[in-house]
Amino acid sequence: MTKYSKFSIRFAATVVALFAGFASAQSLLKQSTKNDGGRVGMAAIQTTQYQGSDESRSLALPSIDYEWSNGWFAGTSTGIGKKWGASDGVQYGAKLLYDFGREESNSTALRGLGNVDPSVDFAVFAQYAIGNGFSGEAVLRYGSGVENKGALLELALNYGTSLSDKVRFGAGVGTAFANDSYMQSHFGVTSKQSLASGYKVYTPTAGIRDATVNVSLTYIFSPQIALTGVLTNKTLLGDAKGGPMVKKTSSTDALFALTYAF
Repeated sequence: MTKYSKFSIRFAATVVALFAGFASAQSLLKQSTKNDGGRVGMAAIQTTQYQGSDESRSLALPSIDYEWSNGWFAGTSTGIGKKWGASDGVQYGAKLLYDFGREESNSTALRGLGNVDPSVDFAVFAQYAIGNGFSGEAVLRYGSGVENKGALLELALNYGTSLSDKVRFGAGVGTAFANDSYMQSHFGVTSKQSLASGYKVYTPTAGIRDATVNVSLTYIFSPQIALTGVLTNKTLLGDAKGGPMVKKTSSTDALFALTYAF
């Protein structure tokens, strides 16, 4: 396996995870890291202003990530943490992840709701290489939301295969479950917020947040350089889709990333 193929798909998946709510574990499951290595890149992203928004936004994100042979990793798209291998095809670990929160100024639909401040979440994860290109992942993270008590369980099933020496295809499905604090912070309306925003009081309960589907295609120019395109569709479910600030329950994000592995 080339140095690039070891890192490229994971970069695309983790950047998309910032907006789709879960990270693909495909590249993490298919090989163990025997050498130190990293990657740098730039991604162009088309997404929404916030979960449930009908307004789009475009942005460019730089990325730099590094992984050591002893299991430690750090970077803008992976977070900071360590993974261990329990047996062939199984990995688990812990990491710190950055949650971007939500700014009231992002949309007129959020006026009166206040900010959901950014936070650093603690997460534990487990990954399993099922075989024949399939892999699964579970991530439990805690610390987001207005009171920093939000918890999110993300589950994903991914598939990856090489269409040729230069082209790699990936696809995945996933879902996320949130606790009361997370749901209230992102989709609820308190009595104080109701007075300021004009929305009715809304108190969502813990449960499913969304379902996601993604597809990706990567073209490898050289062992170090490649271009990846990803489309991710997310549909809000349960009490999340009933939030008064939710204007659109289903949205599709697009990402194009150029990366260099070293």
